[in-house]
Amino acid sequence: MLKWLALAGCCLATPVLAETASIRTTKDEASLSKCERLGDVDGTSLLAGLMQNVGYNRAVDEMKDKTAELGGTHLLIFDVSTSKFGASAHGVAFRCGAKSSARRR
Repeated sequence: MLKWLALAGCCLATPVLAETASIRTTKDEASLSKCERLGDVDGTSLLAGLMQNVGYNRAVDEMKDKTAELGGTHLLIFDVSTSKFGASAHGVAFRCGAKSSARRR
């Protein structure tokens, strides 16, 4: 029994970058019109069934990690889908604010 609990714990733990916590998510593309587009990001998770909500969150967290790695501040979420096989997500990383305008010079 302990072996299964340990296995479940490792699968549920989501390692994230420190910068990930500050990434803002949105589905409103117009709100990012003055921001620098950094690139597409994707996320996936194999957690499904009763764990669909966890799978959804892991897929979004993976996209937020990738956004942070690109130096982004915001994540535009286009699509997150869950099924009995897991979750997949697609979005775009953006850099907004002072960092964005300094980068464009």
